[in-house]
Amino acid sequence: VALAPALLSKREIGWARFSRVGGALAVVIAASVGSYLALRTPEGVHVTASGQWAPDSGGPEWAIDGNPNTEWQTPTRQAGWIDITIEPPRRIERLRVLNGHNRQYNDRAVREAAIEIYADGDLARTIDQSWPTLAPNPEWVEHDLGIDQVDRIRLIVRSFHDHGGALAEIEWE
Repeated sequence: VALAPALLSKREIGWARFSRVGGALAVVIAASVGSYLALRTPEGVHVTASGQWAPDSGGPEWAIDGNPNTEWQTPTRQAGWIDITIEPPRRIERLRVLNGHNRQYNDRAVREAAIEIYADGDLARTIDQSWPTLAPNPEWVEHDLGIDQVDRIRLIVRSFHDHGGALAEIEWE
């Protein structure tokens, strides 16, 4: 039952005002904290890609799993990209890249790529990389960087060999 303000004491009116303002403030604080938690990048290394060859294989996480026998593979006859975020940002002295080849069929590999290195959210360096042949035993390619506060590495597959792109590993130190 709502009571007319004239029937409430000054103390009750003050408490009602405090409750309304306090409740509104609590909602604003909860919404702010919830937004922060939902939008912040969690710590660690995270990877996404424009797509992958099959739902159960060739995922982007295979390019950073430390196993040169697994590969991220683009969908058939499509270029694409793989995006790695690093939280917290760190200094990267050297970047190592191992092209793929699709072990079972030797029919997928990156031909040309752009590797973008971001520091503090800004593009710090772009490396043009090419692999002129599809090799059954690809070799590591190393790039000296010496860049502080690297928070993102993006490899853009511009062209590929045979059926699509494949990338075995991306590592950094």
